[in-house]
Amino acid sequence: MADFAELRRQALSLDELTRDAFVEEVLVLPMDDATTRGWKRMQATDRDDWVFAAGTGLTWAVDRPSKLGARRAAEAVTFPPLHSQMVGWWLFHAWRSIDLLKAGLDASASGTTSVTAVTSRALIEELGCLVTEVRLVRKAWETAKLPDLACLHRASLVRAQLSPTLTKLQFASRMSNLPASMPSATNVLTYVAKLDKLSKSPKFSEWYNWLSDASHPAFGARLIYVTNPLRHASGASILRLHSRSPIHLVDHHGDRTDFTYDIEDKANAALETCGFLLVEHLRAALKLVDDFGLTTSAPALTERAYWRNLLPASSGDTCPCGCGPWAVSLHAWGAEAPSVPALTV
Repeated sequence: MADFAELRRQALSLDELTRDAFVEEVLVLPMDDATTRGWKRMQATDRDDWVFAAGTGLTWAVDRPSKLGARRAAEAVTFPPLHSQMVGWWLFHAWRSIDLLKAGLDASASGTTSVTAVTSRALIEELGCLVTEVRLVRKAWETAKLPDLACLHRASLVRAQLSPTLTKLQFASRMSNLPASMPSATNVLTYVAKLDKLSKSPKFSEWYNWLSDASHPAFGARLIYVTNPLRHASGASILRLHSRSPIHLVDHHGDRTDFTYDIEDKANAALETCGFLLVEHLRAALKLVDDFGLTTSAPALTERAYWRNLLPASSGDTCPCGCGPWAVSLHAWGAEAPSVPALTV
């Protein structure tokens, strides 16, 4: 039986980190002139606190600004909503990874290979998706973060870079009965191919092919419940023992021979590799989320309270994201975005 003590410890650490996490995701929709006039009439009647920014025939508005946000409207309608989307994007990947990891680890520990195979296959897909998306988010964020621009132009660039990226990642689907305007999700085989390319190894495709067969009522699934074939010395017959649990033989000397299931080995190997890579990439992705929030001061621009609403520190203090002293944290316009780890297997 595989020993996943360290992987289980890391999965538990992520579970504890996100157990009480929450965010109100705010999607700011650009309004044309007619919609803007209707919004202004409603806002005047309801007397809610709003800020708005206008440009190129469109208006963006958001409610519940802080006092600072009321003075910096262009940033208040841009940075907090995008930060809420980034937090929601990260939490989706974290919660899904944790759920799959816990299910896979428990199934492996109990010898339920059929469930381990299904969860390991899903973990390959989740890893491929996260690895792809974290690179897209980093590229969009760094493109907006590096230029030296005035505040108004900076907010516009950040919105132009990140809003389409995050919207597509959050709402893309492969269902056929959705409106044509809905973005199409990436095929999972594309994600698997991406993992092979980045790791310079065919392991992910090999695992995925076997585990896909084992996840359906096909040859791979049937292998889970039988031993490796035992050929008679004469070559006239082959014996396979069917059993729900792993079988082993003990000879008269007490020596034990295990009949190792190929599917069990592949499922456990994928579980271990993808598990550690997911934890590593989730932590890297969270650094991107925190870098955005601390660089833009998004939480200071809204009255909404949410998870990872960290505020910039003084130069002599420790950065609230845990990266070290604030003075060298690089949460500043013009600095590079946090890096993405290489994919090694």
